[in-house]
Amino acid sequence: MEGVCVAAAYSCTDEEARGWADEIRARFGSRFNEYIAPLALSIGCHTGPGAFGVGCVRMAALGRERK
Repeated sequence: MEGVCVAAAYSCTDEEARGWADEIRARFGSRFNEYIAPLALSIGCHTGPGAFGVGCVRMAALGRERK
C-alpha cells in the first residue's frame, strides 16, 4: 500500500473516535494521515450514532506523492 493515504470519519463521541483512531494507527501506521472528522450530517442522519468509516486514496490523486 505504498503511496496510499488512510482517513477516518465517525458519528460517535470524540473519546470513542480517538480510541478508534488508535486502532487505525496500529493497523496502518504512517499511512494513516491523522485526518479524522465527524461524518457529515447528510450521512450521519442515515447511519445514526456510532458509525465509523475508513477511506483510502492514492496520494498522487491528492497531488501529494510521498518521496
